[in-house]
Amino acid sequence: MQHIDDIRDAMERLPPPARTQLCVDATGLTQVDVQTLSSLLHRAKVSVSEVLEYLPADQVTDIAARRRARVRKRIIERLFGSAETARAHPPFVAIDFETADSSRDSAISVAAVRMERGQVARAFHSLIRPRRPVVHPRMTSIHGLTYADVADAPTFDRVLPHLASLTRGAQYLVAHNAAFDRSVLDDTAAAHGLPTLELPWVCTVQASRALLPVQRAKLPTVAAHLGVPLTHHDAESDARCCAEVAVALWLAAPDMFSRFALAPRPRQTVRAGFFQKA
Repeated sequence: MQHIDDIRDAMERLPPPARTQLCVDATGLTQVDVQTLSSLLHRAKVSVSEVLEYLPADQVTDIAARRRARVRKRIIERLFGSAETARAHPPFVAIDFETADSSRDSAISVAAVRMERGQVARAFHSLIRPRRPVVHPRMTSIHGLTYADVADAPTFDRVLPHLASLTRGAQYLVAHNAAFDRSVLDDTAAAHGLPTLELPWVCTVQASRALLPVQRAKLPTVAAHLGVPLTHHDAESDARCCAEVAVALWLAAPDMFSRFALAPRPRQTVRAGFFQKA
């Protein structure tokens, strides 16, 4: 209890704006009151000095972002690494698709990362040979892939079993702008006459808008705010980043998965039309 009191006393000496900024910049947590943050840090055995060391600078820099990432990683490791019973997020799989053209049935690359107790349990990445032997130049300008890159890649019917294996026993599929990735999975599977993955989807765009003080919830913005490395529109990097973002958001709001789950998608015909990912 003295440890919690020390943290509370130290934080109460800060002006309210600095106190709020401490939650955001020092730990990656948001909308967390003093007592909740104190309890979390106490359980994670992170000292007052460790927290106060990372008070925000006048301007957020890359160094500050890396510091936030280190502090958040330390909290996660100490919570989940303890022999004591610690709360754990439900097992989930973060997934990211890139497409060959404007149609959602044209998956060209996929990556999936399974998270359990704050750690990567398994991961999968594959290029995909699309049904139509062309990659639209606009899409190439986004993700850098051409048809020559995927001409010898497996077709989606060979990739889906790997995704199904990775998601077995998971409770959620998570994506940044989940409506896009869900429609790519559903429509590409339907175009191949295959069943889709029947798991609820959680959107980290919606969660980031609600829980993070960022003006835009695009993945590069959220990644920079939380200090998570990212090579945007590389499916493997996007999926790993999304997985880390989801854990950080869960630390801020333990009801994150149920709160930001998408409503079931009505069954419909394959759609076309450009829809930019976040």
